[in-house]
Parts: sequence; structure tokens; C-alpha cells
Amino acid sequence: MGVEFVTDPLFGGFTATLRADATYNSSYSTTNDLNPQGIVEGVTLYGGRITLTSPDHSWNVALYGQNLTDEHVFTTKFPQVLDSLFGVRVPATGATLFRGFMNQPRTYGVRIAKTF
Repeated sequence: MGVEFVTDPLFGGFTATLRADATYNSSYSTTNDLNPQGIVEGVTLYGGRITLTSPDHSWNVALYGQNLTDEHVFTTKFPQVLDSLFGVRVPATGATLFRGFMNQPRTYGVRIAKTF
């Protein structure tokens, strides 16, 4: 979900655009076998952008940020390969160590664009 506001022309005809967005994911499974160890709790990620656009719309400068609260969430998990060899498998339950990939950390920057 996002909201965006564009100002009327400001000084010299420049316009400013303010944008905020939020992305919510309820709990989900990061594995392909619905293993309870792969369940990730729900999370909301926030982003924002402020853009200044030239009067003739030929260029703009934007300050942006994504994952502003710096949430660390697994997007994919998978069991440790050769887990029993490394001693990370629980023989009684079959539980094992999981590895995985995380979402992007907080990112921010400046973007400059020119149309020709």
C-alpha cells in the first residue's frame, strides 16, 4: 500500500513528490515442505521517497529509503546439507539446522534521472 502527494509548482516551477509505502506479509512458510522451522512471523516493511522534478520534467532528483525500520526476515530457508555429519541433527525428532537468505537490509540513497 502506498500514498503519494505531488505539490503544485513551487519556486521556479519545480514540483515535489512525497511518497510513503508499506508492505505487509502475514506469517508464511519459507520452505517447500511446510516444516514448522520454516515459518516466519508476519512483518511490515516501510519505504519512502522525496522527488524534486524540474519545471520541464526533463530531470529529477530523489532521496529514497527502503526497509526503513531495518527488519531482518528470512525469505527462504533450507536444511543444512550433511546435517548429521556436522552434528546438527536431533536424532529423536529429526529437527536440523536451517540456513537461509535474508531480505534486503535498510537501504537509502539518491537517484538522479534525466530524460532525453
